[in-house]
Amino acid sequence: MEQVAHPGWEKFKAFWIKANLQYLVLAFLLYGFKAGLYFLIAGIPTTRMGYFAIGDESIPLLKYFYVFYLGYYFVPEIFMWILSFYDKRKIFNLVVGGAMVNIVAYVCFAIYQIKMQRPTSIDLNMAWSEVHDLSSFFDRLLAFQYNADSTATNCYPSLHANFGGLLFMLGLPVSKEEVTKEHHFPWVWRIFCMIFGLGIVCSTFFVKQHYWIDAVLGMMLMVAMYFVAKVAIDMFLEARALPKEEKKNKTGKYLHMSGLMFNGICVAIFFSMFLFGVLMATGHVTPAVDGSAPTPEIISLGGKYMLGFGLALLVSGLIFAFYLYIYLAKKELPEKVSKVLQIVLGALSVNPLYISSGIVRLSEDK
Repeated sequence: MEQVAHPGWEKFKAFWIKANLQYLVLAFLLYGFKAGLYFLIAGIPTTRMGYFAIGDESIPLLKYFYVFYLGYYFVPEIFMWILSFYDKRKIFNLVVGGAMVNIVAYVCFAIYQIKMQRPTSIDLNMAWSEVHDLSSFFDRLLAFQYNADSTATNCYPSLHANFGGLLFMLGLPVSKEEVTKEHHFPWVWRIFCMIFGLGIVCSTFFVKQHYWIDAVLGMMLMVAMYFVAKVAIDMFLEARALPKEEKKNKTGKYLHMSGLMFNGICVAIFFSMFLFGVLMATGHVTPAVDGSAPTPEIISLGGKYMLGFGLALLVSGLIFAFYLYIYLAKKELPEKVSKVLQIVLGALSVNPLYISSGIVRLSEDK
């Protein structure tokens, strides 16, 4: 006997789909992915920890920017849901790009922890009963934030700035189609998202939760990974559109997409750690124990980071450029050359996904 769905369930399902609530859930899942590992990594004991000494003492504490900092927890997610009524495709670019930045950040956190030096002007023991005006209200909010994030680690790069960059990219039209199609995301919301996104990025160092370099890098990574994700999703949609009879070609394209994303993440990690090595070697990282002058050990380690991650960045950057070129210019290259080159590049980057993809594509000729 066929079961009939409850009318209430059918109404709820129809409402869920009509309201695009699955995209709201998707946006908060991205935040959950970030939050799930954040405190776990912060709690791992490590001796590789330091402070940045890059001029942040000259940046004033602007406690009212906490409005933007607090908005990070819900504004990007809400506007991703609103965007779903206009441009569903862009949401996936943002989610995949944001997830890739999270992976980059957690690898950086695991390699070397940067700890934030917070201002002593905020009383961490301040009670709500001591709030008498707007200024003291924001003092209390900052005290709450500092106590909630008591480890003050996981700074480089900033995941707050990552979500600020995500909101900025959400509003920024990156193609002519975004603003010329009949039903496009309204300009008033685009401008709001770009301003609020930049506000989130700046709030990270104005409320002394991050150093300015953390924010700049977090924003840069999000912009870069957005475009990597965009190309990868283009590849995914191309593969999905292929008929079932072209199973080998479809599989090859999926693996090509995975290889591109894998190497994009590698480039981002190596660049971040190479930059960190430069800062260490030039005396801009001090011991987290007392914040004194940089030690010879830190400067020496910075030199090793510069050399090791610099070479890795050079190799991975060239390989990623070849991956991208093969995708963009595949019709201009001899097909067999493209397939063989893919296998060679996969071997050079120790990337089994890309090697497998090339072998699958090469087997199509047999």
